[in-house]
Amino acid sequence: MAKEAAQGWVLSALDAGQSVPRASAVESVIAGDASYAEAVWAFIDLETSIAA
Repeated sequence: MAKEAAQGWVLSALDAGQSVPRASAVESVIAGDASYAEAVWAFIDLETSIAA
């Protein structure tokens, strides 16, 4: 679930024309162990606050 949500976030940001410079970092995290879900959400929160 975290993987799909993170991918959706990255794709939505790209579709909106926002840069996602660390999208590859998100992909590498979500492609790994599900225990990294907290790190993914922390990353998303950081990117969202930077973009705001």
